[in-house]
Amino acid sequence: FVSPAGGWFAGMEPAPLRFSLSVIVSMLVGGIVGIVTAAGEEIGWRGYMLTRLVQAGVPAPLVVSGIIWGLWHVPAIMTGQYGAGPYPFLSAALFLMFAVGMSAFWGTLRLRTGSVWSAVFGHAAWNAVIEGPFTGYTAGAGSALWVGESGVLVVIVVCALGFVAWKRASSMTGDHSL
Repeated sequence: FVSPAGGWFAGMEPAPLRFSLSVIVSMLVGGIVGIVTAAGEEIGWRGYMLTRLVQAGVPAPLVVSGIIWGLWHVPAIMTGQYGAGPYPFLSAALFLMFAVGMSAFWGTLRLRTGSVWSAVFGHAAWNAVIEGPFTGYTAGAGSALWVGESGVLVVIVVCALGFVAWKRASSMTGDHSL
């Protein structure tokens, strides 16, 4: 249901409407299906590790957890098993930046809500959209460098969102150590 050429919304015009509907359906349907795998990661990363880093007084725990989470993915990226674009070293470096930005975003949600489920649902929806419509609608020579999960444009947006979430949470709580 996410392909630009086929699926539920094939032939629907205009194309931006077809893409938007694909994103929404992917977030809902794919997000529900992806809860199992996202829960496995998020219970460990934001449910356990992040809270332990905070309790231990580790400086910048959101950044540290993002670096660890990103490094955990690097072997799969370098061997082409996960999110590798045409340049594995660049993909790995960009994914590390993506992981820090997303950890700041999901980690802030996790700490503010007191529940790991906000991160689980966010992670599941993210995977469904980035691996579905964004991959299907942006396939082509060199596009992974720009819009894949470790694409330059995606990394910029995710890091900006992570920074805004962190800044807002730290100003609201007065805790700038996160």
